[in-house]
Amino acid sequence: MSDALIQVRNLRKYFLQRSGLLKQHKNYLHAVDGVSFNIERGETLGLVGESGCGKSTLGKALLRLYEPDEGEIIFDGADIRTLSRADMRTTRRRMQMVFQDPYDSLNARHTVGTIVEEPLVVHNLGGNSNQRREQVQQLLKQVGLPTNSIDRYPHEFSGGQRQRIGIARAIALQPEFIVCDEPLSALDVSVQAQIINLLLELRASMNLSLLFISHDLSVVRHISDRVAVMYLGEIVELAPAATIYNEARHPYTQYLIASIPKPVPGARRQHHALLTGEVPSPINPPSGCRFHTRCPKAESICKVEKPAFDMIANDEQHRVACHFAEK
Repeated sequence: MSDALIQVRNLRKYFLQRSGLLKQHKNYLHAVDGVSFNIERGETLGLVGESGCGKSTLGKALLRLYEPDEGEIIFDGADIRTLSRADMRTTRRRMQMVFQDPYDSLNARHTVGTIVEEPLVVHNLGGNSNQRREQVQQLLKQVGLPTNSIDRYPHEFSGGQRQRIGIARAIALQPEFIVCDEPLSALDVSVQAQIINLLLELRASMNLSLLFISHDLSVVRHISDRVAVMYLGEIVELAPAATIYNEARHPYTQYLIASIPKPVPGARRQHHALLTGEVPSPINPPSGCRFHTRCPKAESICKVEKPAFDMIANDEQHRVACHFAEK
């Protein structure tokens, strides 16, 4: 039985683009275009795709950092798109975000203590200043930083430590849901595993639900229960992580899997034979299946008819938007 914390239905977010000498021409960039999925309580959903496919826009739309243009975002039974400003402020205590770049997301003029304490101050939580300071020290300890970090500044820390500071700030309000927007992309490979392990520990201890956004399927594999693959504003495949890696049905997912570097010395990657061409413009996406312009398996139907996002062999956990997924 489903225990969804978040239910997303037909979500759309477009951005107005003006062109021409006098900016008189209006076009719309289809950043997120009819996306639907659930995130269960305590689950990590990985969201992968190439740069510009709409992953980060989707993550921010879930928190209403971007206002969606259409669709529903049901959080714990309530559509947050219909909430008043006051009610949304209360709900935001339960929904937080870890940003991509730990260098830009932390205010260099503030101490670590001030940065981590800020959510408590904004929401008038945590008691007096001494009590909040004790809470901040506990949060720093929880993310693997020494408590004396509280009076230091972000520039005194490494990239991985800064990301730990960002995570401490994100969990300060004891949220139920966190969007992790490419949290590893600015970090050394040697540090990425440490941050993944930290997120896994916090998920278990706090019963967190996570949306983990990344362009790297090999990273997503280690943290996600299920994986959604996004292409040009749409989700084209959604399945448990093991199914995605072992039984991918969409040609784009198969390309991403083939693109993962092989750990065996001398092994050759095959993705150049699978996929060519550039990603089409999200301002004027292709008709039919949006992937048909690059798909090695495309046929005439793919150019004119949009594929349904259907189950594979009656498996509710595995859905694919491809005319030939069953083959």
